[in-house]
Amino acid sequence: MKEKMPRTPFSTPLSGSARVTELRIKNIISGPKKRPPALFLALIFAVCIFCGNLVSCQVAEAEKTSQPGNVSIPEHPPELRQSALAADYQPRNDVEYGLLQALFQSADTLRPFQDPTARLLDSIWGEDYILGAALVEDHLENTLILGVMDRETQELAWSTFHRSLKNGAANVVTFQNYDGKPCLLYTFNGQENGQYTGQAGVLRFDDSEYLNWIWPVEGDARLVNDPPEGPRGAFEEYEAYWDSRLALLAPGGVDVYTVNPEFEWGKDEPASMWQLETDELFYYDRSSAAELPMPVYFQALQWLNGYTRDSGGWRVTGLVSSPNRSPSGLGEECFTLWAQTDDGSQTLTADLFFPFEPVGSSARSYDNLSRVQVCTEEIWQPVRLDIGITPECLLDEPFELLTEEETSAIKNLDPRDLPREAVENLYNVSRQDCWQDLLLPLAYDEAYDVTLYGVVGKTSDGDDAWLGSGYLPCYGIVLRYQNRAEYFPLFWGGNGKYSKSPLLLVDDFDSDGRPEAAAALFWGWGTGAWSEALYLFDLDTMTYTLPDYSQVPLEITVSPDGRIARLASGDQEFLMDITELTGYFDGEMGVGNVIRFRQEEGKLFCELGVDFTNNTLGYMAEASFPVVYENGAYRLGPAVALTNSFPG
Repeated sequence: MKEKMPRTPFSTPLSGSARVTELRIKNIISGPKKRPPALFLALIFAVCIFCGNLVSCQVAEAEKTSQPGNVSIPEHPPELRQSALAADYQPRNDVEYGLLQALFQSADTLRPFQDPTARLLDSIWGEDYILGAALVEDHLENTLILGVMDRETQELAWSTFHRSLKNGAANVVTFQNYDGKPCLLYTFNGQENGQYTGQAGVLRFDDSEYLNWIWPVEGDARLVNDPPEGPRGAFEEYEAYWDSRLALLAPGGVDVYTVNPEFEWGKDEPASMWQLETDELFYYDRSSAAELPMPVYFQALQWLNGYTRDSGGWRVTGLVSSPNRSPSGLGEECFTLWAQTDDGSQTLTADLFFPFEPVGSSARSYDNLSRVQVCTEEIWQPVRLDIGITPECLLDEPFELLTEEETSAIKNLDPRDLPREAVENLYNVSRQDCWQDLLLPLAYDEAYDVTLYGVVGKTSDGDDAWLGSGYLPCYGIVLRYQNRAEYFPLFWGGNGKYSKSPLLLVDDFDSDGRPEAAAALFWGWGTGAWSEALYLFDLDTMTYTLPDYSQVPLEITVSPDGRIARLASGDQEFLMDITELTGYFDGEMGVGNVIRFRQEEGKLFCELGVDFTNNTLGYMAEASFPVVYENGAYRLGPAVALTNSFPG
């Protein structure tokens, strides 16, 4: 029987069931977008040398391209001709550098650049293809290039989509769509005759050669006409949409502007040809129009456009309620606005005050904006937290690697025949510890008579090489509760690889008077990655549910000078000096690459690593959250501890 393990997001290629985790995988296989300070680089290299055992154990051939490694870049790469990498950009690995080369060359071949500098803005990695967005800054104009590269050949799958604009400023955001597909949102705006012009779009990545627009039109971004096969072309429809519109990046999506009918060339008023038309939201952001009470967001944006007299030139980067700045007893709530020009050259902070009337015990009805106080000293900037936690890891094909006899034995288990107590040490297991060479008792709860087994099966040649070697084959789990037993196709390969017994805790977690079993299985590992999944089993029905991670109760802000980060959750607050990351921290933090579970005094806790830098070795803080049951679902409660994990 050929040994085969389900692939994880921490080694490439990906399994089909794992593709929905692309956004989190991007943070694992991608590094920082800026060159770190020399001292920080030295620290990272030292960690890499002494932590070699963290590298994923999965398919060796794929690791050459999937894991960020040493970048071997020619001093004068012929593919980039006379271009140079942007001073604040450094490729993370050879594949990323190859992607930038391919995108650059596709545009340079059509119309050669003069004195260009190039950078990769962002990318989404799939099993077979990589979607990338690059920006080339040149003498007269800048060029945004979007394309898909074949991972195996490191060649573009087909033609690219690119646009060139004078003083063009590009912004790119990746997110996960409602259907689980990773997407890339881009805006690219410049100036023409003193007025703004530009385009924007959302591409859905299907791990294919296509550049699939899903907004503002649907179809392949590379085609003018419809092809015989594949997605239809949407080029002309796309061009027509942006002929009279402009989009600016906004919290959760974009704000769309249309031509102001009162604008005339040579006329003083209005100063800008653009006026707000609508907003388009694609992902969660607490500062978005969908999350703020009406009419806060749109009136704040209208005030910003009027105050700057530059409609279409400034965009909102953050807008949150500031209770500590709200006047008491006046029936006004303060909302703090952060804004910047689209090219990032200027910033603005202001306190906006909205009158309100109480509605019921807790709700409020807000009136129009009453007054504004522009802040002479910048207020701490909120930081977007990218939540990339994968709740579960399923085997690609249950029973695929088991014999018919083994499969039949699992489907017809008699719980009375199964051993109760778990093995003491996974590293020293022998065949005598396995029931019928098939089930290995991994964890046991004596009080409730619950045992968790790992399905191991036999090796193809029948030898005992895997016993005591630190690696166990993983074909799912079996959970036994008294005289009931059930098979689940859940992956626990990390427990076998690192000889780590899984956590098993039985208690009445949802206060329904009946016990539930909580099991944490270690399924993902690699450089800077450690992922466990928590499953909560209803012992009466032998089914499981997963915690809701859509909202992590953690607020993060950064001081105006960018030197101090504040983490707050519940009554926990932690200040951290991030001076060493100046020019390296890009203003977005993430959780999901490091996730562990522990028990303490009969309670479950989730430990998350907070990544400040999108560098897999750059985790700067750790947060410990209790797992609670509220409103019919398990979720993370306010943190009980916030600590610094940065070694230095």
